[in-house]
Amino acid sequence: MHEFKHNLYTIREINQLSKTEQLSKAFQSYSCIYNLIKCGRVNATKIGNRYMLRIHDIEQALLVDSVVAVDGIRRIN
Repeated sequence: MHEFKHNLYTIREINQLSKTEQLSKAFQSYSCIYNLIKCGRVNATKIGNRYMLRIHDIEQALLVDSVVAVDGIRRIN
């Protein structure tokens, strides 16, 4: 996932990344929201704290080289 660290993606690109990396549908949803906020298409104040916290978790996970797998399930805390 190294090449994905500093990029903004379209929904199609996020879906492809999620399939390639075997990530969950929830990851796709939060990643889409994250990218819409980062590119300025959605105001961050409109999405709520729950989404902001999860987006922060995703951002932190993208900064590391690997994601921990527990019983074969990739986890983002």
